[in-house]
Amino acid sequence: MAATRASGIRSFSIGSVLGRSFSILGRNIIPFTILSVIAYAPLVVYVAVAWPDEPQTTPVAVPADGPDSEYTAYRFAEEPDRGDLVHALVMLAFMMVLPYVAAGALIYGVLRQLRGEPAGVGDCLRVGVVRLLPTIGVAILAGLLSALGTIALIIPGIYLACMYWVVVPVAVVERPGVIASLKRSAQLTNGAKWSIFVILLVLIVAQNATQAVINIALGESAVGTLVSLAPTILFGMLGAVACAVAYHDLRVAKEGVGIDELVSVFA
Repeated sequence: MAATRASGIRSFSIGSVLGRSFSILGRNIIPFTILSVIAYAPLVVYVAVAWPDEPQTTPVAVPADGPDSEYTAYRFAEEPDRGDLVHALVMLAFMMVLPYVAAGALIYGVLRQLRGEPAGVGDCLRVGVVRLLPTIGVAILAGLLSALGTIALIIPGIYLACMYWVVVPVAVVERPGVIASLKRSAQLTNGAKWSIFVILLVLIVAQNATQAVINIALGESAVGTLVSLAPTILFGMLGAVACAVAYHDLRVAKEGVGIDELVSVFA
């Protein structure tokens, strides 16, 4: 066995997960970017085609010289557009599901890297396509549960997001089924949720800071939204890599499973 059994969860380290994730992404930036762009293609197409360029305005009559004036001036006032709410909900749905899909496409490449082998785009795509349906299933269910938890109260949503963070690697590597993948992810992350929360917090803060700079520079237009997808894809990639690294480390720490055994399921 390639890895010896570690004692409990103590070998799961925030610094180790983030450090190796940055290193693996840096060595595979081109193939992983190609895979991530493919995974995020529905979001890119939606923003390019359906995102509104300008807010809706309607003329509003106002007295020109006071309430008793016979003259009326007109000004244009922005009205809330229900379409904006629909766009926001669609964007939220994409952002909840597509990171899981990207993780499904990248998991094989990350495990190959942890084994010291190159990660080819073709092999990663092959694994991603074969495991696509269960990946989408767990992505939708895990994203929905996290969103509902966030709507109810913020803390339950965060807790569920941490609990189900490794659900995609479970679905891709172990293939237990959608519901069983959720239970398995909860089992693996038990005792490590605080560390997972810190990892997710670092990634989210870095992504939001980058997007804020882009929004200030380009404004909230269709072009600005498209450009802001760059950090979304970049940090989505990094999050997917970190998720795969964390899954590996949790399996090693809790079960003594080696990288050879993890990669062998794709043979």
